[in-house]
Amino acid sequence: MNYKEFIKDLEDYREEHKIASFLSRLWYQIQQIPEKISCWYQRHTKGYCQCDVFGLGDYIIGKAYKPFIEFIRYEEEHGMSLPLKFQSDPTAWLVVLSKIEYALTDAWKVENDIDYLDSLSVMNEEQMKEHVAKVREGFLLFGEHLMDLWE
Repeated sequence: MNYKEFIKDLEDYREEHKIASFLSRLWYQIQQIPEKISCWYQRHTKGYCQCDVFGLGDYIIGKAYKPFIEFIRYEEEHGMSLPLKFQSDPTAWLVVLSKIEYALTDAWKVENDIDYLDSLSVMNEEQMKEHVAKVREGFLLFGEHLMDLWE
């Protein structure tokens, strides 16, 4: 069996089992209703739910990513806040922010962009080491300058 025959057989199988697949997904969604209600209640009473705790890093990235990107855009346009150590060189602060942005963007894309993982998989070993080092540096800078993120 060649590749084209395999794809045709797969499409035929999916077509034959379309209704069963739909019903299976529907049943799964119905089973998830109690958990979704529980999570909704927990998020509105505690601010988070138990499923957020299991993937705390993903939860933090999901909450921090978009506001941080907005913070950077505001800093680039207005330059309002500068930590004391960057008073003499404001552009160095923007460099630090861009390194943090790289790390947060990578973590956000890993969880939210299916195609991004494919782009990472084509990197050779040297490129991957460089990428991981940049992400690690960005997160270290994020931890170091977390309290400097104010306007």
